[in-house]
Amino acid sequence: MDLSPIKKIFQKFASLRDYSSLIIPGVLAILAALLFIPTTLMQHSLDSKMDKESLSKAKTLDSLGRDTPSGRQWQVLLDRQNSIQNDANKIVQLAEQSSRRELISYDVFPAPKETSPRLFGQFGQKYRAAIDAWALNLKARSCPTQAELSKSLNRSFTTVGSNSDSGLQETDKIIIDHVCREVAQSVKVYFDPANIPGYKTWENYEYSDQVKAVEDCWYWQIAYWVIEDCFQTVKTLDAGSANVLDAPVKRIVDIGFAAAPSSAQGSTAMTQSASAKAEKPGYITSLRAGLTLPLTARVSNDRLDIVHFRLSVIVSAKAVPLFLQQLCTGKEHKFRGFNNDLPEKTFYHNQITILKCDFDAINPEDNDNKLYRFGSDGVVKLDLFCGYIFDKNGYDDVKPPSVKNDLESRLAKANQ
Repeated sequence: MDLSPIKKIFQKFASLRDYSSLIIPGVLAILAALLFIPTTLMQHSLDSKMDKESLSKAKTLDSLGRDTPSGRQWQVLLDRQNSIQNDANKIVQLAEQSSRRELISYDVFPAPKETSPRLFGQFGQKYRAAIDAWALNLKARSCPTQAELSKSLNRSFTTVGSNSDSGLQETDKIIIDHVCREVAQSVKVYFDPANIPGYKTWENYEYSDQVKAVEDCWYWQIAYWVIEDCFQTVKTLDAGSANVLDAPVKRIVDIGFAAAPSSAQGSTAMTQSASAKAEKPGYITSLRAGLTLPLTARVSNDRLDIVHFRLSVIVSAKAVPLFLQQLCTGKEHKFRGFNNDLPEKTFYHNQITILKCDFDAINPEDNDNKLYRFGSDGVVKLDLFCGYIFDKNGYDDVKPPSVKNDLESRLAKANQ
């Protein structure tokens, strides 16, 4: 048997004995490398799994711990809801209070407390007295009358203010100017109570029947509330003025409740106050029934009553924004119940919306203005169409039944 191949193999192994000191470390290094790779991979996998599952959940739990509502959180939410509800109730209450206003007479609405026609004459006297009281309150009057000027000139003179003053002597013009300035220095605003709607109507009121008389009183009561707000606006703006020469509001030209003018009439209808003194307000039940098409598209409905009115004033040009703002600002009023038998309370109302606004510069030498003195400021004539809002829940209890029935009938017809 030939053993030479085996011998050769042993000879090769014998030659490796010289490197035996390196073999064992090498084997160990290889084994360590083989063990390190899966261990590292396993550790990375465990770290990722811990970060994804354990640490992530721990952060979530920690966040939930910080954000967990307190045991009184329900009370906080309930208080917030109650606050919102209270705000809504307050708005409703304020709307109702705005229409709870003082009455000119507490003996007429909703039904007369007596059957005598004199009750309505008394209403008219109180209406006129209220306008006169405002004239005193505002320190107001008209421009000098022809009688006053004739007296100053010591002769009858009826052409002042017309186109035929060319015959005036220079001394006459000086006297007239002096009288006009004296009046201007003694008043804060120009207006004539006789030109306020209803003032002449109630001077010689003709009674026909009780239902109509009650309705007349009601609509003039509404008119007075509107007029009162216009006067209050003037009073507030002119409060710090010495007289009309430095007052922001110079003259109340016109307040009225005319039936809807055509668009062709424009602002001309605003100045036709002489023929409109008997006019009284009415509820607006359709968009085309008022003085102008309202941008608000607001008309009377089941909740609100809407009235339109016009107002024309002469104001300092720089006071136009102030006048518009003040007209639409809330105003204070006292209320003692519709029977005048409750403790007095102070309420607020803000019922005016400006629907249309025009203004033009005026010429002081025009016939309509030559007896007025407006001071050194530039002035403009401001013409407004406005809406006035009444909350039915606030004053329907005192509204006459015939007025209610008429309005309901008109609303039903308008909604057909």
